Amino acid sequence: MSTKSKKLIVFITTLVFLLGIIGIAIRDPNQSPDFYSSKENQTDSMQNIQFLNTDALFSAHSSVSSSEFDDKTLEKNKKEEEKVITTLEDMITKDSVEHNKENIEKMEEIINKVNMHIEKGRDCFNQGKYPQALQEYDSALVIVPEVAALYFERAQVYLALNDVENALKDISSSIKEDPKLVEPYLLRGQIYSLMGSYTEAIEDFNTVISMQPQQYTAYSSLGYLYYLQEDFTEAINNYDMALQFNTQDYSVYFNRGIACLALNDYTSAQEDFTKAIELYPEFTLGHYNRGLTNIQTGDYPAAEIDFSAVILAEPEMAISYQQRGLVYFEQEQYSKAIEDWQIYSRLEGDAAETFYRMALAYLQIENYDEAAETLTRAITVDPGYKMAYYQRGNVYSLQKKYPEAISDYNRSIEFKIGLDISHFNRGIAYLSLEKIEEARADFQEVLTITQNETLIRETDKILDLLNKQDNN
Repeated sequence: MSTKSKKLIVFITTLVFLLGIIGIAIRDPNQSPDFYSSKENQTDSMQNIQFLNTDALFSAHSSVSSSEFDDKTLEKNKKEEEKVITTLEDMITKDSVEHNKENIEKMEEIINKVNMHIEKGRDCFNQGKYPQALQEYDSALVIVPEVAALYFERAQVYLALNDVENALKDISSSIKEDPKLVEPYLLRGQIYSLMGSYTEAIEDFNTVISMQPQQYTAYSSLGYLYYLQEDFTEAINNYDMALQFNTQDYSVYFNRGIACLALNDYTSAQEDFTKAIELYPEFTLGHYNRGLTNIQTGDYPAAEIDFSAVILAEPEMAISYQQRGLVYFEQEQYSKAIEDWQIYSRLEGDAAETFYRMALAYLQIENYDEAAETLTRAITVDPGYKMAYYQRGNVYSLQKKYPEAISDYNRSIEFKIGLDISHFNRGIAYLSLEKIEEARADFQEVLTITQNETLIRETDKILDLLNKQDNN
């Protein structure tokens, strides 16, 4: 090969990696980030937004089980339950005396017996002995089958046993015995929400509001339902109403922030997440979602602070390492990004996408051996991970392993990954092996398929140089 030819190859080899590597996105810029949300156990269009999504099961508003989320909500639910329970004895006395006016002593004995079953039932429930609790409530209802609050309490036992069908029957019985009791409508609406029976759930929550116009939980639950139906504006309207009557519930701000995100209103979302954190400083999901909102607005230092706060509070929350790694990458702190993704991989197991991201970071710090090895691991985990072949082809070319590079470009072309740039890069690899005709065919194919003006211009330059060499 002549000196001129060698110079041509050097020039072209340098050119390809300016075109083929710089500007490669670590994630699809058209994809929204991974937020957590109250849309528990359902796939959200914004992957991983923590409402949770497919990868996480956390929520500030899981319609039925919100009492499991924090001590504040536990206390609130306990008060709601006590509000029903405090009238139970009066209801039993009233019903019993009305039906048994001739024998007050006998009625007192019955009341004491019912109260005994109720107390045992509650004790068993609190100890997690749900079958025994069910037996106690069954015994109480045999004696006084017309007490609405007993049906309501037994319904909660059925829910603890995952017997939704009987829970709904008991709630309906509670409503039948006392249609003015609000709590059964709330609970049934929440169950309907989780079952996907949105029309019935909305009807129950509207009934609650008609009975208690300031019942903020009903408005919050309606916000959740409208979010599930992708009516984000109506969801926000209902969260606004909830906040008119209770400004101290962090979960309402959190969920309204989620709805704002769905409308790409990042400023409002950030304000709501910040308010939720102010009300509940240990609220890791508030930090997580605010971190992702900061990514969307390009405030990477703030995002780093939020994800670091999550990791400090919950070091086993793997997805936080994944997201902080992205933040480090965007800030060109590639070694830190690699470290976070390694931790994520240890916690979550091998994943092709994680290895791919790590490889891109290794490329940025010019550690080509690690980049190639990591891309190989991505392909081993998922042989169908298409972009890994293209990137490994680039790495092999940088290592001057041109046959291996050509093999990988063949796969990326087969997968139709960046056809124009894959043909261009393969053409460079062919030139490096002095396979001029194969290279020429690739460059001509680039001109046939690409609409990239820069690529067209550079390809024309290469073909002109090749033609001039032919003439010489």
